[in-house]
Order: sequence, then C-alpha cells, then structure tokens
Amino acid sequence: MRNVVYPMLVCLVGSLAHAGGLESYLTGELAELELLETPVSLADHQVTYPDGSTHALKEKNGKILLVNLWARGCVPCRDEMKDLASLQEDLGDDRFEVVALPMEKRSIKSARKILKSWDAEELQPYGNDSQALARVLYDEGFFTETEISFVYPTTYLVSKKGEILAVREGFLHWDTPEARALITALKDGDF
Repeated sequence: MRNVVYPMLVCLVGSLAHAGGLESYLTGELAELELLETPVSLADHQVTYPDGSTHALKEKNGKILLVNLWARGCVPCRDEMKDLASLQEDLGDDRFEVVALPMEKRSIKSARKILKSWDAEELQPYGNDSQALARVLYDEGFFTETEISFVYPTTYLVSKKGEILAVREGFLHWDTPEARALITALKDGDF
C-alpha cells in the first residue's frame, strides 16, 4: 500500500498551510488527487532528455513538475496528454514543467512522434526506464510491495524540492481553471 491520505482527511502544517494549504485548491475534479502524508522524492530518478543526455530529476529542482506516466496504447493517456500540453504551453516556464514519461522502452524520436500524433507537441519527449522508476519509488517507501505495476495514466504533482505532493492514478482533466489555479499557486508559493 502507498502512504496516502485523502484530501478531506488531510491536516497540513508548515509550508502547506501557506495560502490556505494545498488542499484548498483541490476542488472539482482535482479533489480526486491523493495527497501524500509523508513526502516521497523523485529527485534521484534518471530520465533521458530530448537531446539524448541522461539526468536525474533533481536537476529540475526549483520547478513544480507534473510527472505523467503514459503508454502508447492507452486511450485515456492520449486524451489527457492534450490537457497537459495545453497546461505546458500556457504555464510552462522556469518554474513549471510537464514531464511526460513513456512507460514503454522507446527512443526519444519515437516518443516525439507519438506526442505529435496526439496533438501534444508542446511537451518535450523524454525517455524513461520504468523499472528504475519503480525502484526509486520502492526505495522511497511509496510502494511496499516488490511486484509493482503502474496504472496508466498516472500523474505525480512534484514540489520544487522534488517531492511528490499528490498523485492521481487514472485520467484527470488538467486543462481546467482549478488545475491552472493550483499550478499557479504552487509556482508562486513556497510549498
């Protein structure tokens, strides 16, 4: 089991209490996000950048990330990607980025081609090792089972420190006023 708590039961302290707390932004469909009770870091996960170089996600510290796991044959992934591309186009900058990670082994060229066919050209094509991601999440205590399977799509909302704040397994509409308000608050806030 993961270490999550549902938004209605969360009592956040410290930096999350700033501006009414993260949970105050989880309205409408965003209420389906699961807030983590204990921070889980994605900082050590290695991804292949569009230029072919490999870097840990900690190189993106200082940015709010929406890390989205997708697979080519996943229809909800394709539908969700359009929303994520719109978010990236409108809000993406040095403080926010959508990081779309393919969960099947594929080249950057192949990922770029799929994103283009899904009308998500605004997103950078990254390469990803799903087994390495599973190991990082397991080592961080996100999963307690050794046999790990992912639901597609899954999206992790990651803080500027590289810690997962919330997770959504399954499709979610991201191109909404509520999602834009959440991302803007995270970009501008200290949580």
